[in-house]
Amino acid sequence: MAVGFEFQSPTLKIYRITHKQEIELCRLQTAADWAGLKREAEAITARPSFFSKSVVLSRSGGWYAVPDGDDVEFVVSHVPIADDGAVQLGTTMANLEARIDEIEALFTINARRTDCPWLVRSDSPAIFAQYPPFLLKWDMPNKTDVIGFPQITGGIGLEKLRKVFKILAQNTEASDIFLGVEKAPYVKLLDNISNNFEAKKTPDPKWPDHEPSREMRSLVSLIAAYLHRGASNSGQGLGAVKQLWFIMSRTDFGTLFQQLPNDEQQHYRQVPGDWVDYICSTVMPAVNAVYAPNMNPDGYLIDRLITDYRELQGDKRVQIDITRRDWLIAMTRGADVLTATAHPQKWWRRKDKKMFFDVNGEHRLRGSGALGTKMDEIVIGDLTINAPIFEFRAPGVGANVMPHSAWSDYAIKAYRFLSACNVIDKETPINGAGPW
Repeated sequence: MAVGFEFQSPTLKIYRITHKQEIELCRLQTAADWAGLKREAEAITARPSFFSKSVVLSRSGGWYAVPDGDDVEFVVSHVPIADDGAVQLGTTMANLEARIDEIEALFTINARRTDCPWLVRSDSPAIFAQYPPFLLKWDMPNKTDVIGFPQITGGIGLEKLRKVFKILAQNTEASDIFLGVEKAPYVKLLDNISNNFEAKKTPDPKWPDHEPSREMRSLVSLIAAYLHRGASNSGQGLGAVKQLWFIMSRTDFGTLFQQLPNDEQQHYRQVPGDWVDYICSTVMPAVNAVYAPNMNPDGYLIDRLITDYRELQGDKRVQIDITRRDWLIAMTRGADVLTATAHPQKWWRRKDKKMFFDVNGEHRLRGSGALGTKMDEIVIGDLTINAPIFEFRAPGVGANVMPHSAWSDYAIKAYRFLSACNVIDKETPINGAGPW
């Protein structure tokens, strides 16, 4: 099992340039012609060109930098859960912090951060040796630190996921780390799922003598979080689908369903309608009375209109035409219709499939279930467990920025928490207030 991190920085903006443009910019930098450098840089970015996110800008000591739009994102490679894991992660974070310190220092020379907030390769050939031709801007002249939005990715054994929900619902330091400073609605939802819905005591009315397994209780709890988030603020605009999922499964839901005990899988494969009814008529009203007597299974799974961050012409918005029933039944068949894979680009010419691609040609369901059947491995003694991979997206929102000097402490605490959740046995309580 491993834990990884992403820190997206709005401080540093990066643009793709031609080799010819880079030669001229470097000439101006070498000549200390700051007015000329600023003028040329502004002319280039008036009609900007961006890197694909698949481009790796730089790689070093357990981390790498990639573009995300015009932001620079620092990605910490997955660190396995092991006795020396926290030490290994600390070394990586120190390496990353030192590199960002070097970039910050370059922007302070000749008051570049405020007077000419642009860096080019000749500012430090050693630091930027791996970069393709680029132009880097310090976009926050009033801030002296590089800041970033964090996201956490890690494997959690499905039988442990509901336990994680219960801990995060306690509104402690763990909630701060995994749900961010705007955590209140997420804590409330997880509290409803963990306490209002008594999963162990709430069997399927059509299978009354069956006690749901730990795996089923966890999966149903995750589904409830998705359904509630998809139903909230009905009809309102939403920049991108992935903004809904504060805990997003990177392993697809068809694979999650296949982690249930065989008797549960076989039962609901034979009567998929009962799976739909159980979740919509039993689970969701228990989570929140607003869904009583039942959540409409034929309503839209994403009952929000997608705006592509308001890049659509006029006030146009797009409805993703996937129903709750579509999604729930598909997972009993080992599929997940809430993924880009389920709606490939080869269908783009079909008018009814254009809803899945945004103005930039990117899939509107990107991210969700994007790892397909891929699982993480958790090794506990001689036992190896396959664990679904989850991304905690809630910290990556506008109010939850932190200076890069705080990233290391944040990452190590998150790492230790996920380690504890996976390694400690099911019955042992975990102190959600930390440290772990």
